[in-house]
Amino acid sequence: MKLFSKIALVSAMAISANAMALESMDDEALSAATGQDGITLTIITDGISIDKLLVHDNDGLDSTLTTQDGATNLGGTDTAGAIVVNGVTVGVSATATNPAFGPNELARVTIDTDAGDAGENPFLNINMKNNAIDIGVDSIAVGASNAVPVAGARRGVDAATETEIISGLDITVGDSELNIQLGAQPQGAMIVANGTITGGVTINSLNLIDTRGTVTDTTDDGTIAIGGLRITSENSNDLAVDTAISVLPTAEMGGGLSISSTGKKDIYIGSLALGNANSIGSIEIQGLDMGNNQLIVSGH
Repeated sequence: MKLFSKIALVSAMAISANAMALESMDDEALSAATGQDGITLTIITDGISIDKLLVHDNDGLDSTLTTQDGATNLGGTDTAGAIVVNGVTVGVSATATNPAFGPNELARVTIDTDAGDAGENPFLNINMKNNAIDIGVDSIAVGASNAVPVAGARRGVDAATETEIISGLDITVGDSELNIQLGAQPQGAMIVANGTITGGVTINSLNLIDTRGTVTDTTDDGTIAIGGLRITSENSNDLAVDTAISVLPTAEMGGGLSISSTGKKDIYIGSLALGNANSIGSIEIQGLDMGNNQLIVSGH
């Protein structure tokens, strides 16, 4: 579920960045139509795309780091490198069947403000209901970061060094709901996903690449190919989600973004090929229970 949590977070950021795709109703119109104050945003789109998403590690890997026994240097050069995500697409899934959503309707966002307990703990509440979403990624690569730009907003990586580590990532996420609170947060966390993803999460294809050759010679690359990976709740067609996302202060675990989740899962992998096109068969995991787990993301 860590992979899903990251993907869900990146998707939410991508949707927010495309404000031009929003159709909104002001408080007066919404009140007249529904008897409620507040703001509703309806996201209608024929697809959102990102050419490249890059995360730069500005100091690279420490050149003095070795394996635990000190016998092997890890190869760090103290030089900036980047994770490069190529060809990201987000759109309403071709398999979407939720009758509550109209054509090309990706999400509905309802925004309310509340005075809170005794009027002393006000907060902003943002509720997002998502239609079934298809997420595609052409490839994920690593490369040598270019110099920080002195003008403009494009840095990128040296194209000659860009090396694929994952290719052909294709994910379908069923319709779901997410609630965000800023301010007092009476729900107990900044972001809470507590509901059901209809049909669960399906990773239609995922190829992990072991690049043993040079950057320009990939003939010796080995690939682990995963097809038809489905994640649902135990003995269910759907995926029950109980995830909380918070920002920890420095005093707690050194600070960072905290993602916690619970619940047993079933995982089914339709095909798994190791190094060639021949699948070793299907793999099934029933009732995976990782307890109350927490992922903390922070800089170092």
